[in-house]
Amino acid sequence: LNFLFPQVGHPLYQIDDEMKTDINEQMDILRSYVTEYESNTGEIILDTETMQINPNFYTKGTIKRTTTSKDLSKSLTVDLTDKFVMFMGNRDDFLPFTADWDLKRKELFSPENVLVISDGICASTCSQFVKHIGLKHLGRIAGIGISDLRNPNARFDIGMASSASVRSVDMVQTFKDYNYDDYFIINKTKLPKNLYRVGSWLTWSNKEGYGFTESSKELLLEYTIVDPDFRVEHQLQSSASYTEEERILLYLEVLSEEKKLLGSTAGNSKKCFSWEVDVSGAASKGNCKMCVKDDQHSVFGHPCSSRLLTEADGTSKIGIVDTESCVFSHCKVGYYRKNVDIGNGAFKDQCIEIPLGPNQLESDITPDKTLDAVSDSDICSCSEALIGTPGQPNICSVEYCTSKEQPTSDCVCNTQSTNYPLATCQYDKFCADLTGKSPSQCTCTGDSDPRSACICTAFNTPNNCKCSQLTSGNYPKSECMKVEGISLKTKLIIIGSVVGGVLLIIIIIIIIACIIKSRRNKSDKNMHSVKQNDQLDQNIDSRQRVIMINKNNW
Repeated sequence: LNFLFPQVGHPLYQIDDEMKTDINEQMDILRSYVTEYESNTGEIILDTETMQINPNFYTKGTIKRTTTSKDLSKSLTVDLTDKFVMFMGNRDDFLPFTADWDLKRKELFSPENVLVISDGICASTCSQFVKHIGLKHLGRIAGIGISDLRNPNARFDIGMASSASVRSVDMVQTFKDYNYDDYFIINKTKLPKNLYRVGSWLTWSNKEGYGFTESSKELLLEYTIVDPDFRVEHQLQSSASYTEEERILLYLEVLSEEKKLLGSTAGNSKKCFSWEVDVSGAASKGNCKMCVKDDQHSVFGHPCSSRLLTEADGTSKIGIVDTESCVFSHCKVGYYRKNVDIGNGAFKDQCIEIPLGPNQLESDITPDKTLDAVSDSDICSCSEALIGTPGQPNICSVEYCTSKEQPTSDCVCNTQSTNYPLATCQYDKFCADLTGKSPSQCTCTGDSDPRSACICTAFNTPNNCKCSQLTSGNYPKSECMKVEGISLKTKLIIIGSVVGGVLLIIIIIIIIACIIKSRRNKSDKNMHSVKQNDQLDQNIDSRQRVIMINKNNW
């Protein structure tokens, strides 16, 4: 499954629990020993969250399950272990084949190009395999068989007998007869005797598996129906002369039915199953999810118009691709979807790295850690119309920077801001952390600057530098402090002189203004006297007279 679908995410391996019984208690001593001492080679038990060995899996847990009869007259309560992972990723037989493969840990098939055919008679590991594909929608699934005419809407389960593991009477007797005293001690009195009749055979499920998705993780996989996407009314072809021909005819019939349901003519909208997301179509128009800073490893696309809807018989409802909407599709290879705490008590679905199990390398699980290219003005904007819809992020954790005190890696500069210009914001944000920044990139900030490049090598070199703490060298602390001290006094003297000079100039201007005003008042009096005493000058133009008097006065 991991080889065919690297984007399968986590959990990949079956998550199980086990009922606490005398037989399981004794036989799981062996499983605990292997888990603790042979974690690189054997089938072992891991913690579901951390994927680290869990040798005490059987003794942990206080979970109980009560099963009640339909009429509620009878019930049975059992003790269960905590959930755990049955793991054999430490012995991945496919991994060596991909060592030099250029397609290693890359998506090989999109779901719409994968077709799984099941007649429902698919048990044990086959059932786990096909139900895993169905629950995570890794491909399209066709259910093969004739519908029940008495109940045409009866659901169809693509797998059966999905228990995690089984035990038998023979297995118990073999375990009982083996001597493990060099490794651990078992209490054989808790193990039953063999069946009396030769040839009798009895098996039972000793571990039960759960679903692989968030919505199915509490459901027992054996009793959970996973529906096909469409049904094909098929019966054996009498014309087929051999088995392979029968399979080919079946496959052609399935392809024909798929085309009939989803075939689109030129110019019409693309048809889809209700769970499908058109990633390639969305990618051709750019990044439809827009906000990528808080969910770098997610893949979004256009949903189907019939999203989350099913037909009466459980099959997928046909719709068309909704190119106006954008929803989560899946995580990139090496990541899985989880509801994580993003701070302040807020939780959000994000794609995070898959935890590594024993003997696994990060390069084999999450080889690509490149981030999406993000412009500085790329901010998450939530559409009110999409908030709360399935798969759509409904928390915007990114904000605009508003001042020099605020810039952090979480805020972005507003290209339209007039109060906090873009260039200033970008500089402040870049220089908020001075680590690894040269004085040419971020100017020195004086004594508080932690950078060694901002230690003075000469007077004010580099600009706004700080004195060295060394007592020797080309520019020791004593000389630096002396020069910088003199420099400060000089600056104060210059500033004082400039201020004093400006004040002196202002005083002189005021004195001159007062003298001019006094003389103008005196000239006005002389002019009034001339008008009264010199009657012979009545014919002289008044404007000329005023000018003449002013001349005489000056």
